[in-house]
Amino acid sequence: MPSSLNILAIDTALGACSAAILSGGEIKAGQFKLLHRGHAEALMDMIGAVEEEAGLRLLDMDRLAVTIGPGTFTGLRVGLSAARGMALAARCPLVGVTTLQAVAFAACSRTRPTDASIAAIFDARKDEVYFQMFSNNATPLNEARVLSRDRVAEEIGRQAEKTGSAVTLVGTGAQLVADILPTDFYGVSDAPMQPNARIVAALANIVEDVKTAPPNPLYLRPPDAKLPAKSPLQQ
Repeated sequence: MPSSLNILAIDTALGACSAAILSGGEIKAGQFKLLHRGHAEALMDMIGAVEEEAGLRLLDMDRLAVTIGPGTFTGLRVGLSAARGMALAARCPLVGVTTLQAVAFAACSRTRPTDASIAAIFDARKDEVYFQMFSNNATPLNEARVLSRDRVAEEIGRQAEKTGSAVTLVGTGAQLVADILPTDFYGVSDAPMQPNARIVAALANIVEDVKTAPPNPLYLRPPDAKLPAKSPLQQ
């Protein structure tokens, strides 16, 4: 993979907003803010700030990167819409990175060598979590799913027994699951619980097969809010 790529990455998928620029294999600028709403208003200012700090502009980019979920519906729409528009303007490919892999990758450098697996977990509310298992180098071991805490605890227990080592938990739902696990099955990572555009850029830098089509959002369950049914007069 060329180390000279210029990559602008953004994340608005969950409870934070961030933007970062990677160039020559190193992060040149990055901004991160915990944010539960107002991502659309904060994002463009962040992008402008990291461009100025890095001394690079959108047209200098070789790739763009964005988190594709799982996350909030509003947050994902904000990030993907902005990223698709910028990719079109810059005429460069857009790489999608899941939020689960982003936090798993962040946990890799803090994972004990004896821990063979990482469980990325986000609170999905309603006593459910978004969940995916990774190796200790952030390679996916299964598909991303939305499951009950009890079901995830069972899967982590099986993984710990299979590998003979504790599973590292990371993400906003890590402690929710840890609370119902035997203590010898897990360790909660001190890595950041939210995705960060710095990590998204680093992951995008090692992607070899960049698709020409823009990435789609990763929705694991339907939205809570639904449009009202049409009245007979509207049909």
